[in-house]
Amino acid sequence: MEILPRQVVLGTPVAEPVTLDEAKAHLRVDFSEDDTLIQSQITACREWMEKALNLTMVERTATIYAPHFAEC
Repeated sequence: MEILPRQVVLGTPVAEPVTLDEAKAHLRVDFSEDDTLIQSQITACREWMEKALNLTMVERTATIYAPHFAEC
C-alpha cells in the first residue's frame, strides 16, 4: 500500500503577533502616513519567521487533506 503525503492548508491569521500601535511605539512613530508600510512589514516579518522556524506564530485554522485516511 502506497502512503500518500497529506496536504495541510493553513487559513489566514486572525491577528499579527505585534499590533500596529506596538510597532509604532517601538519605532517612535507618531504620524499615520506610514501605517500601511509598517503593517506590511509586520506581516512580512511574521511570514519570514514562520518559514525560517517552520512554525506558526499566530493562531489559525488548519485544514488537513488525507484522502486515504478512511482506508487505513
